[in-house]
Formats: sequence, structure tokens, C-alpha cells
Amino acid sequence: MTTRIYYPESLEINTTISLTARAHQHLNQVMRAKAGESFILFNGDGYQYTAIFEPISRHKSQALIQSISKKEAKPALTISLACSIIKKERMSYLIEKATELGVDCIYPLITERSNIKLKMAILEKNKLYWEKVAIAACEQSGRCYLPKIEMPILLNDWLVSHQNETTLLLSQFSNKKLQNHQIKTNKINILSGAEGGFSDSELAQIKSITPFSIKIADHVLRAETAPIAAIAICHHFLPT
Repeated sequence: MTTRIYYPESLEINTTISLTARAHQHLNQVMRAKAGESFILFNGDGYQYTAIFEPISRHKSQALIQSISKKEAKPALTISLACSIIKKERMSYLIEKATELGVDCIYPLITERSNIKLKMAILEKNKLYWEKVAIAACEQSGRCYLPKIEMPILLNDWLVSHQNETTLLLSQFSNKKLQNHQIKTNKINILSGAEGGFSDSELAQIKSITPFSIKIADHVLRAETAPIAAIAICHHFLPT
């Protein structure tokens, strides 16, 4: 498999760029790339750029951009994931897999059962970490568009700002599956709780805004498993 590297700035054919420290370390130390080897760069604009590795020193390298691919088509079904913040490893897994499955935007939600401290510095640090997880998932999966990772937001604030959109609440207590609902739109939100789900007061608030609740499986799924399954199911059943 050709190595794919994310580059955070614009890219143009027949130009030479200085690689980031992260890209240099991956190519030089992890992949053991040699001078003249080709690899792929992408910056989230939908294209892939073929580049030639040009090491300068042990700690620095550059790349010559040689060609550009056909632009990747965005999925016809746009899915945003609003998920309660869960434990670090499980949240990382959820973001990684949601990215691989093509989710467009991720809203980390602060709920009554969230596993997070409400300090701005911590929230910003978490957001940066989740963005790195999403970038790595794009590099591995071949995806050219990055999902947008929003700053953590209170559940109530998210509900108010998205009350006129189609939102699917994942609920073990629902008696309906996705295919039982008549959903005609190709733009949806998936709403998922933390370990233990949403509190009774949160559920009352959610259900006053969205009429759609779905059951993913007969057994209880983990907080990081249910949204991933829901994304895959939506791609199968919803119109594109």
C-alpha cells in the first residue's frame, strides 16, 4: 500500500514543499523511505497528490509534488454524529471508525454521564487529540476529506441548534429499527449517549425535539459500538 500523509496546507503540482516534522518522522523512521520514493499527500480538499520524497538531513525533508488525482466524490448521504463523550480509548476508537465510515461531522456532547472535566484547556486539548485520530484514520483508509471535529458542546445547546434537522436517537428501549421509519432526507444526525445512556431528564428533552428513535441490536451495545453500527446501517437503508 502506498503511504498516505496528511499535509495541513495547500498543494500544487510541480512545487516543492517542506514536510512537517510528523510527516518526516513517519517517512524517514517508520517507513524507512529512500530518496526518490513516491508517496501520497492529501490536505482535505478532496484530491490526492503524488509526491517524491527528498530527505535533506536526519531531521528534515521535503517533497516534490508531481501529479494530482481525480477529485474524490463526497458521499451522497451526509451523516453527522453527536455522541456523548466517553472514556479516552473508547472515544478514540469511535472517532477512528466513524471517520473510516465517512461521517461528515462529529459533535462531542457534554451530558450528565460524560467522562470529562469542564475546563476549556482540557476541552481544547481533547479536540486537538481527536482531530489527530481522525487524520490518522483518513491516512489509513484512503479518505481525502477530513471530518469536522467540533468543540465539545452541552447536550441542551446542541439540541437547540439542531432541532429542525432529522436526528436519529439510538435507544435500546425503542421498538423500531431504522427501516421502520419513513426517512426521505439524505442528511441526518445520529445521537448517541454515554455508558449508561442518557438520563431520564435528557431523554425527555431529546424526545420533545426528535420523533425518531431506533434500536440497533437485540443486545445492549457499548457506547462506542452503537454509533458505528448505526452509521453502517444508515448507509445501507437511507436514500442516497
